[in-house]
Amino acid sequence: MKNDGGAAFPFAMHDGDKIQFQYGMTLRDWFAGQALSSLLNRQYLDVPVCPKCKSVKDDPGHHYAEISYAYADAMIAEREK
Repeated sequence: MKNDGGAAFPFAMHDGDKIQFQYGMTLRDWFAGQALSSLLNRQYLDVPVCPKCKSVKDDPGHHYAEISYAYADAMIAEREK
């Protein structure tokens, strides 16, 4: 299983005497979302991200999602050093 970095924004909920932990999205998903946002903002630039990249309007999203998770995985790997 791929390292997802754990919870991005964990928090505890108090319910009387019990504490429940909520984990929400993973750090990997958070990093990928941040990378995707930046990649999509590049649509107005004439600088390709990679040779396989199409313009945002011509890409159904799969390639940009793949790149985003590659960046996320690299950031998680860097944190483990």
